[in-house]
Amino acid sequence: MCGIIGAFTPTKLLSADRKRSALSLLNHRGPDANGDFLDSANGLWFGHARLSILDLSEGGSQPMISSDGNFILTFNGEIYNWRLIKAELQVLGESFQSHSDSEVLLKAWVRWGESCLEKLNGMFAFAIWDRDKKELAIARDRSGEKPLYYFCSGKQLFFASEINALKALSDEVFEIDTLGIKSYLNFGYLRDSLTCWKKVKKLLPGHFLKMQLGGAIETFSYISCKEEKPSLNPVESLDKLLHQVISDQLVADVPVGLMLSGGLDSSLLAAYVSEISNSVKAYTVTFPGFESLNEEPFSRRITDYFGLSHEVLACSQIQLSDWLATMKRLESPISDPAFYPTYLMSKAIRTQCKVALGGDGADEVFGGYERYQDWIRLKEKSKSLPLVLRKSLANIAKYSIPIGVKGRHALMEFGENMKFGPPIIPPLFLDHEIEKLMGKEFFLKSDIIASVWNKEVPWTENMLAFDFNNYLPNNILTKVDRASMLASLEVRAPYLDPRILDFSSSISSDWKVTNQGRKIILKKLGEKKLPSDWDFGRKQGFVPPLEQWLKESDWNELINQYLIGADSPFDNRFIKSILLGQRKGRFNKRRIYALLVLAIHLKEN
Repeated sequence: MCGIIGAFTPTKLLSADRKRSALSLLNHRGPDANGDFLDSANGLWFGHARLSILDLSEGGSQPMISSDGNFILTFNGEIYNWRLIKAELQVLGESFQSHSDSEVLLKAWVRWGESCLEKLNGMFAFAIWDRDKKELAIARDRSGEKPLYYFCSGKQLFFASEINALKALSDEVFEIDTLGIKSYLNFGYLRDSLTCWKKVKKLLPGHFLKMQLGGAIETFSYISCKEEKPSLNPVESLDKLLHQVISDQLVADVPVGLMLSGGLDSSLLAAYVSEISNSVKAYTVTFPGFESLNEEPFSRRITDYFGLSHEVLACSQIQLSDWLATMKRLESPISDPAFYPTYLMSKAIRTQCKVALGGDGADEVFGGYERYQDWIRLKEKSKSLPLVLRKSLANIAKYSIPIGVKGRHALMEFGENMKFGPPIIPPLFLDHEIEKLMGKEFFLKSDIIASVWNKEVPWTENMLAFDFNNYLPNNILTKVDRASMLASLEVRAPYLDPRILDFSSSISSDWKVTNQGRKIILKKLGEKKLPSDWDFGRKQGFVPPLEQWLKESDWNELINQYLIGADSPFDNRFIKSILLGQRKGRFNKRRIYALLVLAIHLKEN
């Protein structure tokens, strides 16, 4: 796991100080070593901040240059099937100087070009420079586990793992992108390729971009889901597959740990880890003062059952000053309140190991969220009333019921046409509310579900696909990447392995979520693997006590400073109505938290 950065500036070379300064902003992603490469004749520069995981020697250093000197690689991530690809390349006559996945990736690109992307099984963001063709290519993994941002200025292209480093490369004046801010205020995350800044874009998951000297940018998707034959025994098939996936993801030249919460997803990971290795330690993190977040009894039950080495790490007390300092370090607003506890957990685990397995992705891939059942039931209820009448009820809720009143959001969902997929209503603020909050220039109407639904797949699959393509990469994975990399910890997600994704697409949605249950196939697997008295109905969210925080004086002082003070980007009257609603018992705590994070971001960046 690393930080990567680069610039393709044929008409103007960057100064050494500028490059050094920009690369230093990624040191938390790769504290073990820094390296760079310059092709001054073509204005190409790569930088790399290394977190050494495989081949700790100089043989794994980057940027990496091919044996003929023509291709140069800067790479962030892990290729889990590197040994299989390496064996395939050796049969074709390739020889290797290291046992790093970086060298395998480089030689795979030299041999197969962009078609090698379909062979890669891992989490990654990388850039390759082809000197002969004078062509730069950048690519990102299928699920979006690893970030990659870029912007163009004329015939120049800049890219980096994080936006602050990217911005530091250029003299460009970066303007706020109202569409990006609107997306954040609608959903709490930045959808698609949006960021908070005009020109700065996210490379979409499963995409690569090419630019030749003097040419235009071209962007392509490389995803091609493999047609998996439906299994006669899906539970047995998933059992074997998870065993193989986790075996692959435990490979490292440094200690690997397991992030164990005691929930279904991580407990299943513990079951497989215990079958594969006796050197992996499970870590559970507790938060002093917040007993509702104490997972120790449940995780201890799992480690005792499987005979795993287990350590409970106590985080430091959550201090507002530390929270604020951490939020100021972020180059993009993260509205998920679980971000800070995830960071503290990563920091605690990093004292013990460099790599940890986590359960991210299981909810989106196998249907774990409660809202999925709510949507299925809502679809059935919607058949009882004509759409025109439901739309009337929704409009009453939208314009007449105050924000945060329980049931308002459900009524608005009830008014949607659910022919092809679930009702997608922004959970934070609606368009007309954003106009009141920030001004008319933010009243940008857009069809939220335009081109979202695939009419060829079942309704439930569209429901899961929306979260997999939006909520997962732009909220969950962004949160985990930033939180863990601030602590220089690599977090791997077995449930997002491409083999698991292909398997999930091959089974019926009845194995995932129905009116009667969620994560059905994982629970069936849990019945086979976990203790007989294990509580399958328990689901622990990783959310700090926002309601308690908002009642404390120091938090109120911060809210007044950023949301109501003279520098606030928001309408004073609208903010006060949101705060008053929270004091009256309405459900506005997530909205207030999201606004506070955004205000800090806009002021500090």
